[in-house]
Amino acid sequence: MFKLDFKSQIVEFNEIWNKRYQDPIITENWIENDWAKGRTDYLTFLIRVNNKEVVEKIIEIQRELANYSCIDLAPEIYLHLTVKETGCFLVNEKKDFDEIERCDLENLVNQADDILQNFKPFKIKLWKLNNFKSAVVLEGLDGGVIRGINEALMNVTGIRKLYNDPFFLPHVSVALYKSLNQYIELIKFLEENRETHLPSLWVKSIELVIAHLPKFDRFPRLESVQEFKLQ
Repeated sequence: MFKLDFKSQIVEFNEIWNKRYQDPIITENWIENDWAKGRTDYLTFLIRVNNKEVVEKIIEIQRELANYSCIDLAPEIYLHLTVKETGCFLVNEKKDFDEIERCDLENLVNQADDILQNFKPFKIKLWKLNNFKSAVVLEGLDGGVIRGINEALMNVTGIRKLYNDPFFLPHVSVALYKSLNQYIELIKFLEENRETHLPSLWVKSIELVIAHLPKFDRFPRLESVQEFKLQ
């Protein structure tokens, strides 16, 4: 039986918050790097943020963040919580270890479905703003449920264990950093407005998506492959 641990999760979020004055990581190009190597179709499991009340509150927060030129705001359609990155790109013909062929996608979906059948719907509270190196985020307080799902999905053939998986903390990226302009001013704003008072999200499903990495835009386009209903 999975035991919720909110106290430890809060400590982990606060450890990241304590590093908020470090210079941010700026994503200048998604695909021309040693990770993507020009590939664009990245597979990941996530939770959509589509609760109308929650989205409206996030947009209100973004209106305040828009006063600072160091960030680009995430579009409404992009709002999500990552559950597990597969660590793999979707390709027609596999040429590297971090790729999954399209012909193997159905098997991946079936295995993931078998695993996710073991998880029930759960609540997650988006309760504080934080600075996650490359993004301004809303912390997702769930007591460790998403981390448990993350670990379970590593049993799917082809899904890779990534370096940050054991320490994964759920969050919603509401803005990405694009420069250092007004960065310190933004951090001071976050310090004064960290509490969000957002309603909890009731998570009833998880999606496998293709994140189409952009060549020029700031945010990937998320294409749904399969929605898994939690039982």
